[in-house]
Amino acid sequence: MAGRVLAVVDGTATGVHRRALAAAGLAQRLVSEAGLAADVVVVGFAGHPPGRWQRAWRSEASSPQGLAGELAGIVNGDEYLAVIGGDTPFGRELCARLAVRLGAPVVAPVLSLRLQGGKLRVVRPAQYGAATATLEVARPPLVAIAHADMMRATASDAASGLEFESLRAIGPGEPVEV
Repeated sequence: MAGRVLAVVDGTATGVHRRALAAAGLAQRLVSEAGLAADVVVVGFAGHPPGRWQRAWRSEASSPQGLAGELAGIVNGDEYLAVIGGDTPFGRELCARLAVRLGAPVVAPVLSLRLQGGKLRVVRPAQYGAATATLEVARPPLVAIAHADMMRATASDAASGLEFESLRAIGPGEPVEV
């Protein structure tokens, strides 16, 4: 069974997008409740996202297309239960492209993720936000886009001393092993 969660947090040279922090918050909440490990990919900014991360990658990708190919190589297999992106233009496109490459389901927006009875359960708004719907993921990985108002990781959980590996975005037409 998969035991890791990957959050993708994007931003600009001036800092992380507020809506992208929801991905970090949702990942941190799931791993703290389920005892999983959390990894992070930071795109486009130099800071550390809040939270406790075991592995970290940094990417200067300007296109979700290239990054999706590189992430598919990391996520392919049975190690990851979920990949969570932020509700930003970059995050939405990246998650859609990654889901297609992995043949994985994509759910948006996600309010919470819970591991119950060995199954990942996803809660999302329904009926224009008047209710919620709970979905069960048949097989990992799930690609999720965190709801913009999701609980965020707090500043006290800042990831100081985190060492990043570099990701190279794959260009259009380059072969990708998945």
